[in-house]
Amino acid sequence: MESQCKYLLNSIDTNIRDHLTGLARTNSNVQIVSDVDAIVRKDVAQLKDRVLLISGGGAGHEPMFAGFVGPRQLTAAISGSYFASPSAGAIMRLVEQIAQPDSNILFIQANYTGDRLNFGLAIEYLRLHGYKNLGWFVFGDDIAPFVAGGDMFSEECQIKRRGLAGIVFVHRIAGVLSERGQSLSQILDYLNRISLLPPTFATLSRLMINGRIGGTSGAIYSILFTAAHHFIITNLTTNETQQQQQQRIFWLKLLEYCFERISTYGGARINDRSMIGNDYKLIEF
Repeated sequence: MESQCKYLLNSIDTNIRDHLTGLARTNSNVQIVSDVDAIVRKDVAQLKDRVLLISGGGAGHEPMFAGFVGPRQLTAAISGSYFASPSAGAIMRLVEQIAQPDSNILFIQANYTGDRLNFGLAIEYLRLHGYKNLGWFVFGDDIAPFVAGGDMFSEECQIKRRGLAGIVFVHRIAGVLSERGQSLSQILDYLNRISLLPPTFATLSRLMINGRIGGTSGAIYSILFTAAHHFIITNLTTNETQQQQQQRIFWLKLLEYCFERISTYGGARINDRSMIGNDYKLIEF
């Protein structure tokens, strides 16, 4: 019998709000925003001479983004529904509640289509309503398009580069610069100069703790990540050693074999799979 994950929640409809409320009640530095699923620093009213940093995205990636609100980090973070960007209307209401038209505001977001669209619409709306000092920094540290053969500096590759774990460092760096009194243009200039420094890609090696995709794990995912790791290392090094070549060939053959088994027997019932397992022929590489 397969085990199922169980979650502690009051209601699916209010789960995101409940999570943010719990975060605010257990963290003395932040508070929840009324009428918006967002967290803001309690001392936001005292930050009039500082650049306000706002980020956000879909729920389901906790502690992103609300968990990074606080001193020397984000000023506020807004949450959408699960794996969906916050709406442009919600972003606008957040800004109107915590900032003034003359406030200096920097929006920091990961490079995802929905986030870019909704944050972009909100920024344009705010500019039309008197908010003039607005900055927008979109971060993408994914180098998978480059590894796949693209030009890292091409427009197509830049569009495909998702924002991954490196954005945590962006939040921290921007927060420290804002706390030191740096201007909006100075912070933006610094972030643009370091935006290519923390490249991130999925790999299973000594640096990889968990081999999971979308909450799903198993032997095939470990093989997939490991094969991808050897393929990536090969493409990032100019001189492939004989040992690296042998490892790459081994893992790619193993991955091909796994895909073939899944394609052939993936739809079989549990008992049938057990019977087929008795007849598996060990493959030699």
